[in-house]
Amino acid sequence: VITEHNCKIIDAICEIQCRNVFLDGSKDPVRLQHLMDSKRFDIWVIHMIRDGRGVVCSYKKKYDPNIARCISSWKIKSAECIQACQSIPTTRLLPIKYEELCENPSAVLSGIFNFLQLQNETAEVDSPITDHIIGNRMRLATENAKIVLREEWKTNLTEAEKKLFAVEGGKINSINGYSISG
Repeated sequence: VITEHNCKIIDAICEIQCRNVFLDGSKDPVRLQHLMDSKRFDIWVIHMIRDGRGVVCSYKKKYDPNIARCISSWKIKSAECIQACQSIPTTRLLPIKYEELCENPSAVLSGIFNFLQLQNETAEVDSPITDHIIGNRMRLATENAKIVLREEWKTNLTEAEKKLFAVEGGKINSINGYSISG
């Protein structure tokens, strides 16, 4: 039932937008599996990866001040993403680091268009948003949305929290291409 509802929503959005490509910006590998299982879509996966310390810092600020629970939540979601990506053919999977997107958005976005075999229709990276990911708070911005590297974790996490992350989350962070130190 969930998959059927998702498919109907995607079809409706594509029809309203007069598009044949839909970008599902969810961060849930279970949703990805449902969409793949539907066999209704030609699925290409862009796996956005961020230093786990940044994600944990964000969880701590938004959801839960308990750093151990934040690390645990991140580890579970990261492990699910890693497992989901293992079932995707490498020709259909594009891992992108958040930090690289922030540092060089034009090049990364061009790479995404090439990966998806789509014509690069973007104007300027900093142009006003007319299409957006539904549910993303940035869609409400009245000014141009800027892509900005956010590394508050470097100052907002205590040394003890960084050490706990290294012990508890360092292995997965390393799998994702980040060093434990730094």
